[in-house]
Amino acid sequence: MDIPNATIVQIRKPHSEDVVLLTIKCPYCNKKHSHGGGDNKKDLLLGHRDSHCKNQPNSNKGYNLVT
Repeated sequence: MDIPNATIVQIRKPHSEDVVLLTIKCPYCNKKHSHGGGDNKKDLLLGHRDSHCKNQPNSNKGYNLVT
């Protein structure tokens, strides 16, 4: 099975200007999860992340963050 993509639905900076949080819609459970995205909006750290919903089929493979 291929690793699915998780599309970013929100980019936000929380309390610190040094952190970007990426919110995605999970391809396994359809809920929203947040992941770190680097230290600024210009150089987002996309790519593979572990899934937050470990009890879903195939979720142990994680997903790829994409814009």
